[in-house]
Amino acid sequence: MGRNEKKAYVEVIRQCYLKADKVKKGTILGEFCETLGYNRKYAIRLLNKKPKRRKPKPRKGHPRYDKANLLAPLKTIWAATNYMGSKKLKVAILE
Repeated sequence: MGRNEKKAYVEVIRQCYLKADKVKKGTILGEFCETLGYNRKYAIRLLNKKPKRRKPKPRKGHPRYDKANLLAPLKTIWAATNYMGSKKLKVAILE
């Protein structure tokens, strides 16, 4: 049984397991352990665990700016500060 098939099988059994009463859970658990060869305690944890929801990945990269509107005033400020370096210019812009 492949990885994807195991995941699908676990999802199907999980739904039945969570709805079942205590007696039926024991039989479902026994059959599940026999089929996949898992330890009973591991199988209980696996079947009671809620499936993970994937979080959306944060957007990578630098934000895009309109160069035409940004560069002209920036060059003016840079010239006014006597062409200082980037670290000092950053502080000077704040002032």
